[in-house]
Amino acid sequence: IKATLPEYYTAPPWRLLWDDLVLFIRCIGSIPFVITPLWYPRRDGVRYPKLDKSWVPRWLLWGPIDSAITAIQTWYQGKVDPYYPSGEMDELYPSVGNLWCLFIHGILIVTQLAFLISLPFLATLPFQFFVLYVGGFIFVNYIFCLQLNAGTENNLLKSQHALWPEAAKWKSLDPNENYSEEWIFLNGVSVGSHWLQGNINRLSRTFQRPITGVHNRTSGIIFDLIQCLLERCFYFGTSDTRTCYALITAALDPAQKKDKTVLILHSQGGLEGSIILDWLLSNYRRETLHKLEIYTFGNAANHFNDPETSKNEHVIGHIEHYGNTGDFVSQWGVIHFKSLVAEQSNPQPMDGRHPFLPIVDDILRLDKRQNTFAGLLFENNVLGHLLNQHYLDRLFPLNETLTGVVERKEYFMAKRMKAGNGSCDVEGHKVCQKSRLWEYINGGKPREYNLQQSLT
Repeated sequence: IKATLPEYYTAPPWRLLWDDLVLFIRCIGSIPFVITPLWYPRRDGVRYPKLDKSWVPRWLLWGPIDSAITAIQTWYQGKVDPYYPSGEMDELYPSVGNLWCLFIHGILIVTQLAFLISLPFLATLPFQFFVLYVGGFIFVNYIFCLQLNAGTENNLLKSQHALWPEAAKWKSLDPNENYSEEWIFLNGVSVGSHWLQGNINRLSRTFQRPITGVHNRTSGIIFDLIQCLLERCFYFGTSDTRTCYALITAALDPAQKKDKTVLILHSQGGLEGSIILDWLLSNYRRETLHKLEIYTFGNAANHFNDPETSKNEHVIGHIEHYGNTGDFVSQWGVIHFKSLVAEQSNPQPMDGRHPFLPIVDDILRLDKRQNTFAGLLFENNVLGHLLNQHYLDRLFPLNETLTGVVERKEYFMAKRMKAGNGSCDVEGHKVCQKSRLWEYINGGKPREYNLQQSLT
C-alpha cells in the first residue's frame, strides 16, 4: 500500500497560520487596490431606475417635499449615473445608503486597529480590567455593526425583482415554464444588509432569476479578516455557514423537485463555501450533488474539493472561479492555490523556491502536502475586489436601462483565452465560449457539456 500525500488544508493550524502570514506579506502591495477603480469612464445615454428614497422618513414623503426630493435625486443621477455601470447597485456609487456604509466602516477600521494596537500595552493591567476593556469594546463594536447588519429576516434576503416591471417577462417567473432552479448567494467580508441587497439585485438582473442571499454578517473589515483566518486555518464553521448549508440541503431535497441548485460565492463566501462543500460531500449521494453548480468571485478559500468519479467527470455538476489578478483576496486565495495545483501537475525544478527552503522544511519537520482546488479559473488582469463594481460590471455589463446583459468586444467575456499552467484546451477560445455561467445571462439555459474542472 502506497500512502498518498495528505491534503494541505488538514495541516496543523499553526502551519496554516504561518503560510497565510507569508502569503499575506507577498500580496500586501495589492491591498490598497481592493476598492479601485472608484468609478468608470463616462457612459452616455443611461436611463437607470429612480434612486431609492427609503432613507427619507415616511412622514416627510408628502406633497412638495416628496416632489423636491425626487427632483434633487433626478438631477443628481444625471451627474453621477454615467460613471457607474450598475447605478446605485455599485458599492461605491455615492448614494445615501452606500455613503452611510462607508462612513460606518471607516469608523470601524480606525477603532479596531487602535484596539488591536492597544492590547499589548494593556496586558499588564489586572486581569479583570483587561477582560472588561475587551468585552466593552466588542459590545460597542457590535452596536455599530447593527447599523450595517439590520434588515434581514432569519439571516436571509430576497432579490427585489417584484418591483421591476421588466421582471414580468422573465421565464423564471412564468408559471408555464415549469421553472425548477434555486439560486443562492453567500457574500464576503464587510457586507451589511444594504450591500447584500445590492449584490443579489445585481445578480437577479444579470441572470433574470430570483436570488436568495444568505447574509454573512460583517463585524468590520479588520475583525472579518480575523474571522477568515479562524475559518481557513481552524476549519471553523460560523452560524452563517451553517445557515447557507441548511438552505442548500433544503434545495437539494428530492421532495423539493429542483432540477438544479446554483450557489454563487464571493470573497469570504468562497471560503465558507469550501467548508459547506466538504460537508455536502460527506453527507449526500453523487446523484444528488450532481444537481449542484458553484460559481465563485474573488474566492478566499485555500481548497475546493470535488472528487473525480471518472475521467473528466466529477461529483459536483459544475464549478467555475473568477479572479482579478490585482485583487488581494484572489491572490491570497484562488489564484495562489490554483497555481500550486498546476505546479503539482507540471512540477518544475524546486518549484521556484529558494534552494535553502527545503533545509528549513526539514528542520521544522514540515511534511509535504497536496493541494486540491477543483473548478476552472478565469483570471482577468485587472484590479478590484467588489462584487458588483469590479467583477459583475466587467464580466456581465448591463445595458443602459439595467434590464439585461450586453456583450461588447472590449469586455472580458469577448476576449480570447490564454491557457494557464494546466492542460485544459482553451487556447484561442473566447471566454464566453468556455464560461458556463455566461450561458445563464438574460434568463438563458446552458448547453450540457463536460469540461475538465480541476485545471486552469
